[in-house]
Amino acid sequence: MGALKRVSVAFLLAAAPAMAQLNESTTVEVVQVPVYVTAHGTAVSSLTRDNFRLFVNGKPQAIDYFDTLDFASLPGGPSADPHQRRLYMLLFDLTFSPAPALQHAQKAAVSMIESAAPSDTFGIATLDPDGGARIIMPFSRDRVALLRAIRSLRPSQMPDPLHLALTTAERQGITPGGLSVLASADLGAMESFDSDLLRDAIENAIGDLADLGARLAPIEGIKHIVLLSTGFDSSAMFGRGRGPDPTAIEFRQRQLAFSNALIDAVQKMHRTFAAASVFLDALDIAGLRPMQSLGDDDALYAMVEDTGGEVIDRGNDLGRALRSLAHDQSVVYVLSFNANQTGRERNGISVDLVDAPRGSHAYYRRSYASHSDPPDLGDPLLLADVVMNDIPQTGVTTTARVVTAPGKATVEVECAAGELVPLAGGMTLVGKVLLYVFSGSQAVAFREKEISIEPRAMQALAKNPVRFAETFDLPPGPYAAKVLVRFGLDRSNGFAHADFTVPR
Repeated sequence: MGALKRVSVAFLLAAAPAMAQLNESTTVEVVQVPVYVTAHGTAVSSLTRDNFRLFVNGKPQAIDYFDTLDFASLPGGPSADPHQRRLYMLLFDLTFSPAPALQHAQKAAVSMIESAAPSDTFGIATLDPDGGARIIMPFSRDRVALLRAIRSLRPSQMPDPLHLALTTAERQGITPGGLSVLASADLGAMESFDSDLLRDAIENAIGDLADLGARLAPIEGIKHIVLLSTGFDSSAMFGRGRGPDPTAIEFRQRQLAFSNALIDAVQKMHRTFAAASVFLDALDIAGLRPMQSLGDDDALYAMVEDTGGEVIDRGNDLGRALRSLAHDQSVVYVLSFNANQTGRERNGISVDLVDAPRGSHAYYRRSYASHSDPPDLGDPLLLADVVMNDIPQTGVTTTARVVTAPGKATVEVECAAGELVPLAGGMTLVGKVLLYVFSGSQAVAFREKEISIEPRAMQALAKNPVRFAETFDLPPGPYAAKVLVRFGLDRSNGFAHADFTVPR
């Protein structure tokens, strides 16, 4: 078996034990079908419910709820509704993409973010054969942190397990240019696609993409993963290509088994994206190239198919391509319906347009799952979204107040005592506290604190809240303190937000 064979795992909060996962799935009761409509290269707006016909498993389905989101006009900032936002996870493929193509992709991503609408939220990730899908920057509107992530393709050196905060040098070091491309795997030299190394690389990449899609499931908003890749040799999936002896029966049998395995992996990925309500878009970052054929991007099209996303290829202006993608997706129509129990695990979706402008085309996911898996409440990608968007947590009641003085701010935190005792289960109660200071969308200061309470201290804990405080040196101005706490083996979460101003 090749050296690339491995098991993909989600990120875990640093130094914390993995959260126990529930096996029960949740029955899907209301299904949302986001639909993009374009005509002649531009988004179609001003459609109504009457312009859409919805079908589930081939049968007409009533549209019980209808909404239109125009992302160009929606406000951004902390007060924005997380449901009314468009999220792009820009995923740089380090497995199959050579360094020159990755540099073009980095420049294009910078251009996309610099021209983005205020309501747009971005994340940055890489896909590589050793680490799978690595989150470089979680979903954020911090343009400085996002640009740093794109240019370095490495997480910040700040010891923040959620990757929200930067070091002072990193935040001050953003200048035009300065791209730093990580080395990609040398898989292009493969003579035939029946090698263990190439097989494992492709299967792992598809599986890692599915894992990333699943992690987006509990995050609110219209969600996209944008794969920035040259793609892999489509002959590996569709049975075309060359080997040591393409006519040999043994070779053809291995070729067929390999193709079937990849197709199964892609179909599984499609089911995962449908359950998570995530679009997959892909940009061929190789651009135009000599002797390019119509089938060169078949692999990208096969991966995007059924997710409702788009493939952009056959162009050298990658920045314009990404900006055009965002423009095409600037208006989304959300068709929602009350799901009936069909007895099927996967249900087909189709949408027809009625009396729409000539040349209109609808993009939407082609299926939905009847059941969804419970989210990992300890996933740092989800926890980062809690911090960024002030999402209330019900595990541990947490409050925060800030005492200020010229150039200083002390964040004082309390956690409800009565809620902590049951979490201990008669054992030592271990907790982690992440304290952030934000200026607008930027995390300008960060501290991590560990709390350990012995069983003999539980009696006192039952009557008195857990208190702690941290002091930050800050220049004058308005800020927000955000505190995320996690206690117990099941990692019960608490969150608190406090606005304050540091005086001169």
